[in-house]
Amino acid sequence: MNFKSLLFLFALTIVGCTQGQNSEAVIPSQNRGDIISVSKIGTYSADQIKQVMISQGYSIPILDHLSFSVDFNKVVYLTTDQHGNLVKASGTLLIPKTQEAIPILSIQHGVVFHRSNVTSVNGANVGEGLVGLVTASLGFATTIPDYIGYGESNAIHPYLISKLSSANTIDLLKASKKHFVANNVSLNDQLFLYGYSEGGYVTLATQKEIEENYTDEFSITAVAPLAGPYDMYETMKKTFEAEHYPYIPNLAFVFTAYNEYYGWNQLDKIFKAPYAQKMTSLFDGNLSAQEIEAQLPSSFTELMRPEFVQSVLNGTAVEVINAFKENTLLNWTPKAPIRFYHGDQDQIVPYHNATTAYNNLNAPGQQIELITLNNKNHSTANIPSVVKTLEWFFQLKE
Repeated sequence: MNFKSLLFLFALTIVGCTQGQNSEAVIPSQNRGDIISVSKIGTYSADQIKQVMISQGYSIPILDHLSFSVDFNKVVYLTTDQHGNLVKASGTLLIPKTQEAIPILSIQHGVVFHRSNVTSVNGANVGEGLVGLVTASLGFATTIPDYIGYGESNAIHPYLISKLSSANTIDLLKASKKHFVANNVSLNDQLFLYGYSEGGYVTLATQKEIEENYTDEFSITAVAPLAGPYDMYETMKKTFEAEHYPYIPNLAFVFTAYNEYYGWNQLDKIFKAPYAQKMTSLFDGNLSAQEIEAQLPSSFTELMRPEFVQSVLNGTAVEVINAFKENTLLNWTPKAPIRFYHGDQDQIVPYHNATTAYNNLNAPGQQIELITLNNKNHSTANIPSVVKTLEWFFQLKE
């Protein structure tokens, strides 16, 4: 979420929070989801969280239900890279101060470019961190993965690649459950998932992976994918047909990430010079969105090689087409209830992603809904989608 206007006030408001060192020292073994370290970022009262939200105009009814102080923790844990190797990753874990048995909620963040623009580094100065404080104060143990490429990880982020995105998310859930056991935090059997934009994509990918391979560890209660590009192949195809995309850094990022993940070594065949030679350094996690945008052209046709575009459209770019189809999330059978939220004027992640996912995944007996935010684009649909999601999850919370 974009809560930049809250940041300065929030920094003033939390001066009374407690700071701490590592709350436990863990020697890692060789398993996904093993904890390397957990360190406390701070402790925040329900009143502090509520007052920050209200002061900036977010007087939403659900704030009246904030009840618990929250410990905000950074977690470093083991996950896997594209080669199956164990690597360090980071994220955050927000724990309500309560003796009640509580559910887990996993928040998946949208695309960022600089490695530090995640909750494990900047805490509640990142929108998902602030929302995590709200959900934790509502009584949800809240996890927020940084993903590979951010926080403790120096790799190129595997942007919109379902296998690694879901693995990073699931491994933080595993690590968090181990932390709960070690610290006598009582859990019930509920698990909620939501995310916006790339986070919406990662949310649906995580649901798919859990329901296909991890039902012995997790039982999902409800899922809210918000404005995600679930139909990766068709979205690419439509973009190439139109020869237009409104935000060039996202376009460049996805092809750079796919080139890295699949080992194509084809950046010079995908992008025009001099941009092809820049891509790896542009997306290595050391630059901001503004810095990247300044080094890229303003239009699709200035960036992409026309022969590459044609090879995708005529079907001869088999590796590329297969990769995008592999990461399309339309051919499976969900079990947990899903609510897709999407603005019908979204140009960054076109609205057809929501309608196609709804039409492909829905079936008799399933609880899948599509909530359209009329006349909302990718930016203006963000906060309303999250608010509606939190209200839904709170209704279902035991």
